Amino acid sequence: MELLQLLKTNSPSEEDTSESYFEKIGTLLDISSIAAGSRIKRLLKKNNLPQGVNGVRLLIESPTVLEDTVSIDDISWRDMIPAIEQMKKLRGRNNASSHFIDVSVSTKNPICIIPFGDVHIGAIGTDYELFQKITDEIIKTPNLYIILMGDEIDLAIKLRSIAEVLTSVLTPELQIQFMKSWLNDIKHKVLFAVQGNHDARIKQFSGVDVPRNIITKVVPYSTGICHVNLQVGDVLYKIAAAHKFPGHSMWNVNHANKKYSAMQYPEGDIYLGAHTHRPGGAFDWESGKLKVYLNSATLKTHDEYAATWFSILTSPVYPCMVLHPNEKIIAPFISIKHWKALTLQETP
Repeated sequence: MELLQLLKTNSPSEEDTSESYFEKIGTLLDISSIAAGSRIKRLLKKNNLPQGVNGVRLLIESPTVLEDTVSIDDISWRDMIPAIEQMKKLRGRNNASSHFIDVSVSTKNPICIIPFGDVHIGAIGTDYELFQKITDEIIKTPNLYIILMGDEIDLAIKLRSIAEVLTSVLTPELQIQFMKSWLNDIKHKVLFAVQGNHDARIKQFSGVDVPRNIITKVVPYSTGICHVNLQVGDVLYKIAAAHKFPGHSMWNVNHANKKYSAMQYPEGDIYLGAHTHRPGGAFDWESGKLKVYLNSATLKTHDEYAATWFSILTSPVYPCMVLHPNEKIIAPFISIKHWKALTLQETP
């Protein structure tokens, strides 16, 4: 029933107040009194009449009325489901990230992999000279690959303090441009990538995941914890990777990685984390199975926030691991320098 017709057939009594009348109309429309009042007020305003029951009385007596054409019909939840399913498909087409990733490296030689994260491009405390040196070494070294562990860009937009914002030397837009250009140079060396907490900041504030939209065009990408089947030659390695696994220990940098291995993914071979800016590695045997744990370093070596609340000592030394293509052999190394020295690629 149209609102005007409903008002004419249910005109306000002498005892009605605006509130009681709105409630009465709301009951008839099966909507709240507030919603009913809003509809009535809009109709009165459209006809230049006073608000409240007096305006309704004048409206009913008026020979010419501009009607409210807004529909008040409820939408059935059953009618919504087909539209929801269509939107799910549409949004799914735009979501190129995954928590389950398959990567293959066709090779007859062992490969070395660096979990490379927490670079924090855009921060004033990042060592850009070392970043360029590491990038050149990755590009020039045969059989050397990286996994992006998140926080490649700093995005100091959380506004916890003005001091954090002022530590940026690049605007967020320039940080994004820097990352796009860098990825274009090094994409043939990147196996996959995971999202960091700094990367997610644009999405938290705007709903738009800019880093994801860039990285997924280049390499496989996960917005959180991911399980990766990495085929190296004839051998399959199972990897669990995340910028930060649940759990923390001030004494053991690989505590969260080991916890995830024990409680969530016991079938894995390798567990990779980041976030803490503390590089580290470990291995142990569980049920006769070798497990390797690595935690990424950082290039943000002069971070006033960390120096104030955590430590003035930060290490930019990235641990790495060698995977063999003919037999499941995982050999962790303290750094690329150690790997090259022990494999006679360069003298110490």
